Amino acid sequence: MSFRKILIVFGAMTAFVFMAASPAPAAMGDIQSFTFNGYGPEDVLGPGEEAKPDGNPDANFSVTLTGAGAIAHFTITAPDGKVKWDTKAGNNIAGILVKDGKNEVISKSDQSLPVIPF
Repeated sequence: MSFRKILIVFGAMTAFVFMAASPAPAAMGDIQSFTFNGYGPEDVLGPGEEAKPDGNPDANFSVTLTGAGAIAHFTITAPDGKVKWDTKAGNNIAGILVKDGKNEVISKSDQSLPVIPF
């Protein structure tokens, strides 16, 4: 399974987890959980920033957070630091599909994440 693609499924307040990783003065909150849920069953992402299926099930994570603030971008880095995924389009880093707690798409892997208040 290639680690170049990832599907992120977030709870309703997902945005704060990444603000906690890069604290901002106005952001306050806690990461309640960050869980790898396995691969599939969905296949919506290809390699890089391509928002097309490639025949392989995507990785799936979920995050639960509490707090207040806003987020405009985040990056997830593999433990070895060699592979990255992010929510900023056009930078040649593999993209992330972001969904909210209602399973509605907030941004696709080929789009930049909009500013999301939480």
